[in-house]
Amino acid sequence: MSTELLSLIQLSDSALPIGTYAHSWGLETFVQRGAIKDRASATTAIRDLLLNSVGPTDAASCGLAYVAAQHNDSKLYFDLAEQLIASRWASELHEAALSTGKRLRKLALESGLLTDLSQMPPSDAYHCLVFGWLANKLGVERSDAVTAYLYSSANAMVSALVRLIPLGHTDGQRILNELKPEIAAMSVRFIIEKPESLHCFAPMTDLASVQHEQLYSRLFQS
Repeated sequence: MSTELLSLIQLSDSALPIGTYAHSWGLETFVQRGAIKDRASATTAIRDLLLNSVGPTDAASCGLAYVAAQHNDSKLYFDLAEQLIASRWASELHEAALSTGKRLRKLALESGLLTDLSQMPPSDAYHCLVFGWLANKLGVERSDAVTAYLYSSANAMVSALVRLIPLGHTDGQRILNELKPEIAAMSVRFIIEKPESLHCFAPMTDLASVQHEQLYSRLFQS
């Protein structure tokens, strides 16, 4: 097994201590309102989030950050960060992406994931950008980085819904198995070449994230 593959597994591991376990991407609002209540509705919700939000914005940005790292292009990196900030009007989603990105960057430095400081991604940027930059510097293929980002996002959503619905762990794995072919197809679809191609249309998720701030009780930060 190559060290590049092992690095990708480490980078996308759900046990990576960067705080993703504390976020539900607005799914907690849908669960409290009864819109997500079982495996079928959970699968639909995760699929929609991947297809309409995470895929065309975060995963696509991950692939572009990979290119930025390839050319040590910090301007492209920060241009992507500005575009992502402008596209997120839900403060919780913005803070979640930023805090996990900072933690991933810090972890890469402190854990020895990258030992050459000149290869570290620029500071204070979103998780998807740090992920893409690190993947390049670790020798991972771009397509594999995007695929891993999509899968780890789906896995984090499943983990949240297992605790929220509650959903059995076996059902959680069934959801991931069902979504694998679609994630593979999305990883090809959302490898883009220009930042202008980034897009997102998930108004209900954005609204749920805003409303999440006012929920009576919450398990998650977003």
